Amino acid sequence: MTLVVQFQTFFAMIAAGSAIALQLDVYHRCLLLRSKWTQAVMDLAFWIVQALLVFYLLFYMNFGELRIYIFIAIILGFVTYWHTVRPFFLRLLERIIQMVQWLIMAIKKTIYVLIITPILGLYKLISKIAIFLLTIVQWSVIQLSKLLFFFIRPVYLLLQGPKIVKQVKAMYSRLIRWFSKKSDDEDS
Repeated sequence: MTLVVQFQTFFAMIAAGSAIALQLDVYHRCLLLRSKWTQAVMDLAFWIVQALLVFYLLFYMNFGELRIYIFIAIILGFVTYWHTVRPFFLRLLERIIQMVQWLIMAIKKTIYVLIITPILGLYKLISKIAIFLLTIVQWSVIQLSKLLFFFIRPVYLLLQGPKIVKQVKAMYSRLIRWFSKKSDDEDS
């Protein structure tokens, strides 16, 4: 391995260490999990992904040769980021998160105003129209039944309707008593 490749690998590993520190800040800021087990699993996954990315970069730079200066370069990049760029990046990250939250809220409000509100208004309009039409139908049925009863009442009285209704009621009560006697006999 030439000296140029070693220097390129060294500076690439410094950049990788800085990138790991930056991604760690983003990961910690955006992690919303509160359970210790899920956080442990997510931490393990984060560090596995970081290790794979570093080894991919190392393999790309010098065919995966692992030397002590590579670890020193990663730690140097991490510490350099932590003491120089981190405060500025955290402020930038907070602004980006606020902008994303504002954008999500604006999209939710837009969807509510353009989709949900018209659907609710249409539902209320249709239900009021349906109630109005049902009221008209109910009123019409009542008026027609009154009119029909006015014309049918003389025929009902002429055909001895009350007497027939009384006979039907008596037959119904006898039928009920007969069935209730059967069930009483079965219970005994």
